[in-house]
Amino acid sequence: MRHKLESQRGTALMVAMVLILLLASLSLAYMAITGGHLVSTHVRYKGDRALYIAEAGLADSVADLTAGGSGQVQAQFAGGNFVVTAEPVSTNKVLITSHGSFADVQRSVQVVAYSGVHQIFGHAIFAGDSSDDSAYVLSLGGEGDQADEIAGDVYSGEHLAVEGSAAVASALQAEGDITGASGESISLLVPDLEGMDYPNNHDINVNQEFDYYGEWSSLRSGSYGEGWAVAEDNPAHIFHKNPTDRQGECTSTPGDDFFLEDIYEDCHSGNALISIAVAGNDKVYFIQGDLWIHNKQALGFQLKDTETQMTIVVEGSIHICDDLYYQDRSGGVVLIAMKAPNDLDGEYSGNIYIGDSAFGTLEEINAFLYAENNFVDENLDAGGSAEFRIYGIMSAGNHVLTNRDFAGSGHWEGAYPHRYWVPDPGSETYHSRMVVTLDDRIFTGELVLPGLPEQHVGDGHYTIIGWREVRPE
Repeated sequence: MRHKLESQRGTALMVAMVLILLLASLSLAYMAITGGHLVSTHVRYKGDRALYIAEAGLADSVADLTAGGSGQVQAQFAGGNFVVTAEPVSTNKVLITSHGSFADVQRSVQVVAYSGVHQIFGHAIFAGDSSDDSAYVLSLGGEGDQADEIAGDVYSGEHLAVEGSAAVASALQAEGDITGASGESISLLVPDLEGMDYPNNHDINVNQEFDYYGEWSSLRSGSYGEGWAVAEDNPAHIFHKNPTDRQGECTSTPGDDFFLEDIYEDCHSGNALISIAVAGNDKVYFIQGDLWIHNKQALGFQLKDTETQMTIVVEGSIHICDDLYYQDRSGGVVLIAMKAPNDLDGEYSGNIYIGDSAFGTLEEINAFLYAENNFVDENLDAGGSAEFRIYGIMSAGNHVLTNRDFAGSGHWEGAYPHRYWVPDPGSETYHSRMVVTLDDRIFTGELVLPGLPEQHVGDGHYTIIGWREVRPE
């Protein structure tokens, strides 16, 4: 009995020793894990602080640039310090690199700060999605010879899709998803037309010129129709108000209609010339109503003078049905459609309609185009243009709607001039090719036109248009 008790005591001792060793091991492991976690947490904390300090350096640099400084700044901040370099890369862009340090950790960030005209002038196609429509997709498509071709950056404020063999020669940017190609996730602001205050900030009020000096004219009525006109030496003579031979177009809009055409120049089946008066060059024209580039006799219009420079702002919509060409590419024309104060939803204002839905004759536009609401393609027709080209920009504060797929057989619905093509079931699908070539002269500062939307209304402001973390030096 005595031996049995001693044996049991020995077994209990061994079990106790094993338990003690196990608990000791667990304690050591817990201490190691806890210590490692504390070290990891501290390292992450220092890294986060260094990043925040670097970003504070960016803000300080941008503030210095805005105040007219060089952007080269350094300072002690939040227990660490930042050192920032700023290198101009163009007349309106600065590359800023900020190095933030905290304790023994350094992190660096780099941005491009931009000042000057709005970024729409740096994009071949820009769709800002101001309505925040999560279902919106800016689509590019087509196959083979009919594939869309874009030379310049493309931006969508929502989603962007590249389908078929469509080609984009520069960057793809979107706030949402990009499918069919690789691109950059970024959010860009739309122009602040309200801040530009065009109803008060312009050179030539076209409505007032016609109210004060307009006369009913039948001059060359066979080419231009009878309508309201002003004298040839008036800068507003390049517009023709409510011509009778386009009564259908005029009655389709709620207000007055102004047609960009020079009744004092010849008009024939080719391109009609538009001659800008000396007093009308390098000016901002303001129109309340709708603007049309459309004539039933001419296929298009060409600016007669080589260095024509003008900005036309329309509080209404713009309808581009015929071609518009520069004499050469030393001048430039900006067309802006803005919403009317009583139509903030853009039901009948702030839109650009491109294409002749009746005849499909549109082939080329040389201009910088911006619609505060939507840019709408109306050039769908099996018998219409197989291709259209824009040299300039194609941009909208809300959506660029370029559905260029159509069926070979079908029928039109809706009222002219805003009809739409309804395909027959099972009909073959075609694609009308879109070619947009960015004219970057405004964005680079080579071309200066009057009254352009700014990145920020006012002088000396900078916007961050790109951000990335870089390896510390």
